Amino acid sequence: MLSRLYFVSIIYDVNIKKVIVFSLLFYLFINLMYLKFYNVYFLILIRFLAGICYGICSCACGAAIARIIPSNKRRVGIGYYATSVVLTSALGLFWP
Repeated sequence: MLSRLYFVSIIYDVNIKKVIVFSLLFYLFINLMYLKFYNVYFLILIRFLAGICYGICSCACGAAIARIIPSNKRRVGIGYYATSVVLTSALGLFWP
């Protein structure tokens, strides 16, 4: 949550696509670190870094969606995007 406050200015200065790709690659790298480290302190650090990457990526995706959708359909489009985010986080737990 706090990473969104810091990275909003960076997202608008840098290309949104670059921010999304960088955060997803870093998120993948951090999640692969779960396989290597078993110490509780490292797992807490990895979880903290994964949360920062998720915050950056979700903020950049929301900004990209807001830029792509035409202004006359913006309320409906952002509503559908927010609904899809909630549904994927709720139903993703049960997906094989």
